[in-house]
Amino acid sequence: MPRRFQTSVPGIFAVGDINDYPGKKKLILSGFHEAALAAFAVREYLRPGEKVHLQYTTTSPLLQRRLGVAEEKPNAESNSAAAPDDACR
Repeated sequence: MPRRFQTSVPGIFAVGDINDYPGKKKLILSGFHEAALAAFAVREYLRPGEKVHLQYTTTSPLLQRRLGVAEEKPNAESNSAAAPDDACR
């Protein structure tokens, strides 16, 4: 199964029904999974060796604020545990 979803053309990636490999299931869920793996491969292609900082909407105060779903807490601005604004870029 391909890990990177890169085509024979450097810098071009493909996911979904266009791909075929042993064990491939033609499900929308598989396409989403392939897209996530390809996105990581694209990131590595564009910025080799650079660490990827993952944040999740269920646990990241920064992402929750950006989405407008963060609960307001007293002294939230003084919370030094919150990630800086550029942490997920």
